[in-house]
Amino acid sequence: MPATLSTPSKASNPALLSSASPSTAQRSFLAQRVPLPVKTGNHMIDDEALARRECFMTIIDECSANDSHILPLFNELNKRLRAMAKEVKCDGAKFDSLAKAFGNTDEEFMIRIIVSNSDLTLAEIVKAKQMDDGAVFQLMQFALQWPKSLKYPEEARVVEVLSRTMTARLGACGDRLKRFKARGGVDSTGALHWRAGSYDLKFAGGKLTEVTHISADKVQIPPGYHIDNTYTLNLNWDDWTACLMKPPMPPILLSEFFKTTKTGPFKIPRVTPSSKDFAKSVQDTFNIYKAEVERVNGTASAPSSSGSEIQKELKSLDSEKKRKAMEKARKSACDKMQEVKKRRSISLAAQSA
Repeated sequence: MPATLSTPSKASNPALLSSASPSTAQRSFLAQRVPLPVKTGNHMIDDEALARRECFMTIIDECSANDSHILPLFNELNKRLRAMAKEVKCDGAKFDSLAKAFGNTDEEFMIRIIVSNSDLTLAEIVKAKQMDDGAVFQLMQFALQWPKSLKYPEEARVVEVLSRTMTARLGACGDRLKRFKARGGVDSTGALHWRAGSYDLKFAGGKLTEVTHISADKVQIPPGYHIDNTYTLNLNWDDWTACLMKPPMPPILLSEFFKTTKTGPFKIPRVTPSSKDFAKSVQDTFNIYKAEVERVNGTASAPSSSGSEIQKELKSLDSEKKRKAMEKARKSACDKMQEVKKRRSISLAAQSA
């Protein structure tokens, strides 16, 4: 990722953009093409992003009007990069500790990935986590389709390497989080609604007749199955474990309906807990990143595993949880667990009506 200049936000420095900034009509052709930053829902982050954009557009305008600025600015940029090289090791920023598996990936890092690749805001993700402590991981598993026990190689400790690996996988899985909220993935309480997950079910005459994968691939339910609305839909954030349940009968894996046609989840390269292909992709990504870093003398920037805003939100949430736990004690904990179970298990009665 390119190094970025640290600029004060408009909130912290009202004079930052108060100078006679050109209007949109006065902007150069290239400056007008700089996209607006995606809103996160946090005014401090959004204001700073707009301030950075304004600075970047001003640089473009001035360089377009007078190309004598280009070389001096480039030289200053190189000085900055060389200074950063003294603080950054050649393999880039690392997590504080190596997550041995996907299931214990740094949560702040996962939230950064989700905010950058979904239509959910930071506030909405924190709210979902408040409703269900497993919400962040559920979103990541839905987006990546990696098993919880997927083993990370040592190279995955490098923040930028894991970030790039995940970004590539997001694309392979169809960027599922881009329209998650738009598809009804968050209900009125702020909790995740997994009816907008991997599979959508169609009923006719009180019986399940069709299953549609999020890829839009559809299959008809073959003869011999009699699935009605007394079943519940569970784990619908994972293509391979999403199932219909009606105890004491065994779960029915929804992926099995696509096995014959090799469509739906079978069209996405499957990653297993000890996948050699996954380890190789991480190694290849590491080698590319290392070469880039060495090419600029160790100056390539890597996303930090900590974000002050995310960290603040999570700490605040943790404090609130502790306070509530002390007030409600065991009864509250039991009630919440029952509610979580109920939310994760989707009744099919309303859908089949």
